[in-house]
Amino acid sequence: MEPEHTAPPSMLPDGLSRRARYARGVALRGNTPRARHADWHAPPARPDPVEVLIG
Repeated sequence: MEPEHTAPPSMLPDGLSRRARYARGVALRGNTPRARHADWHAPPARPDPVEVLIG
């Protein structure tokens, strides 16, 4: 059994329950499996993310 979300409904994205958001994520992973995320490569001219944060 999955635990209930304790955030107020106004803080939940789109007002969806945790169960509905989980189901949406499962459906989306059918289109883009997690293993495909490893295929992504940063563009050559991408700034250093740490430098952007502390810059």
